[in-house]
Amino acid sequence: MSSRGKTSNKEGDEESSLMLQAMQQQFEHMNVVFNDIRDRMDRQDDVIAFLREECTQRAYNARRQGRRARVDDSDDYPEDEFEDEKDQASLNHEGRFTPRGERRGSGFRRAPRWQDGLIET
Repeated sequence: MSSRGKTSNKEGDEESSLMLQAMQQQFEHMNVVFNDIRDRMDRQDDVIAFLREECTQRAYNARRQGRRARVDDSDDYPEDEFEDEKDQASLNHEGRFTPRGERRGSGFRRAPRWQDGLIET
């Protein structure tokens, strides 16, 4: 019986040493993976910082270019073509320049019910 205990202890020691080796390999692999992830994140941080810096430089350049942009002031319609404000407002599709009572979209206008024939008097 004593020989069985010794062999089982030897087998147990071998199994535990194999388990420890396997766990060490897994931890080493995990360290490699985490280092790769950290490196990728560092590169992403560098790229993000570069893009932010580039965007601010573009914005400054865009402002400068906006100041230099030339505006075409040629009118498509001569001023004397319109005789009063209503003619000018007719070009505006939103109706901003029309008098308040003449604006569209203020609701549906229906005839009173007694004209529809629904209510008989």
